[in-house]
Amino acid sequence: MNPRVPGLSGSPKGPRTASGPASPANAAPPTGPNHSGAQVDWHAVLPRFARVSAGPGSIAGMDESFAFESELWRWEGGGEAAWFFVTVPADVSHDIRELPRMPRGFGSVRVRVTAGGSSWATSVFPDSKTGCYLLPIKKAVRTAEGIEEGDVVAIELDTVD
Repeated sequence: MNPRVPGLSGSPKGPRTASGPASPANAAPPTGPNHSGAQVDWHAVLPRFARVSAGPGSIAGMDESFAFESELWRWEGGGEAAWFFVTVPADVSHDIRELPRMPRGFGSVRVRVTAGGSSWATSVFPDSKTGCYLLPIKKAVRTAEGIEEGDVVAIELDTVD
């Protein structure tokens, strides 16, 4: 029994659960006092603030998953270097921009990407001309997936910070 809050067990720093053994058969909605002492059904309150759980090594609630298709294009400003990108659609770019996160260089956002059978970690970068993020597609992925400039690529993108 928690000495500070009658009816709740656990240490002040540990998990607090309703008194008695918990099992699916006898589990009651978690209730407890709010800051003013009134009893609250926390199942009714907490889902409003819940987000999709985060993956390992990230801050809870900050990871999001997106799927889209976009055309592979070559950046012409690279001289001899061949840089290839897909443009993240405007609606997905907007959603990524709205995610709370620590600022990173160039406004980039770390992501985990899957295209076909290839998965890799990279970052998306904001494009000031379009307002969308750009996703670089490295040569190893283009080769493994057989994609070339002008092909439409199906992308699964997960933010990781």
